[in-house]
Amino acid sequence: MRSSLLAILFTLVTAANAQRAPTTAVIFGIGAPSGNDSPAKLGPVAIDRSGRIFHLDVAEASIVAYSGAGKRLFAIGRRGDGPGEFRKPVAMVIDSANHLLVMDEAQRAVHRFDLSRSGPPRLLDRIPVPLTGHSICILGSQLVVLKSSSASAPVIHLLALQDGGATIVRSFAPANIVDKRASSIVIRMMLLDEGRLACNSAQQLVALAAEGSGTFHVYDKRGSEVARGAVPGFAEIPVMQDGPERFIVRAGPGGVMSISAMEVAADGSVALQASTQPRDYSSAQGPSQQFWFDPAGRLTRKAAPTRMWRVAARDGILLCGLAEPEPTLVVTTAGSCP
Repeated sequence: MRSSLLAILFTLVTAANAQRAPTTAVIFGIGAPSGNDSPAKLGPVAIDRSGRIFHLDVAEASIVAYSGAGKRLFAIGRRGDGPGEFRKPVAMVIDSANHLLVMDEAQRAVHRFDLSRSGPPRLLDRIPVPLTGHSICILGSQLVVLKSSSASAPVIHLLALQDGGATIVRSFAPANIVDKRASSIVIRMMLLDEGRLACNSAQQLVALAAEGSGTFHVYDKRGSEVARGAVPGFAEIPVMQDGPERFIVRAGPGGVMSISAMEVAADGSVALQASTQPRDYSSAQGPSQQFWFDPAGRLTRKAAPTRMWRVAARDGILLCGLAEPEPTLVVTTAGSCP
């Protein structure tokens, strides 16, 4: 009797440990299963409630969905102007209602899809918007958009999405993020990506990391700065000068700082993924490293450098990306990128 109970207990413990064992799968890129073709470029990604992974292929104007095991499930949209079709999709995010929101720059609209069913999602509506941006996040029921141009500093806009169209609820321009009076060459090189946004609806916080800055700023929904922080080991330097005007970035021995991902936790702390590139952008992105900051912006810890960078995370699922030699996306439950 005792041996039977021990056998049952051993089986249960073994099964539980197996269930908790970390898993890693290549979605596309080097080592991916056949049929999971690599896109021309690694684009925005998102994870829904059920653990499905969505990748926006900007070049093909479509979104491909994958399972948590890396299996290709279905595609959403194609190039066009019909229902659920895109012309120039540039960003996407999943809201608290499990709706996929896709920003189309050319159509000046947000497509909203219902992800509640297991198959391809249903298009709910296409909402005209007064402005577009390449970095978006959700703050409660509002869509937050980062808008930047060569003539102005980055501006954060809060949009209310309604059936007839979106309206701007509030806009604010963070101070001292980046000097944008530089030459057009510098702006094209370093501000094409505009920056990174991250939202926390529980605390009503918005975090911004401007491209090339290596710093982040956290704001409340009224636009007041509540915290700021910087990746250590980097100094502010002018990387190019055009007469009396200069472009300020943060750089170190490895090159110019770039923040590829950022999250704001429920307590207001910030986690970000940073990497470096040569100052002339002549070669690929270097090793990536994760840093954690407390709600006041003070560095609390950092992880060892990794080859891949953190792209997105949700409920224990982590997505890691690699740009070269082939765009690669990996899903893992190991807690860190390979």
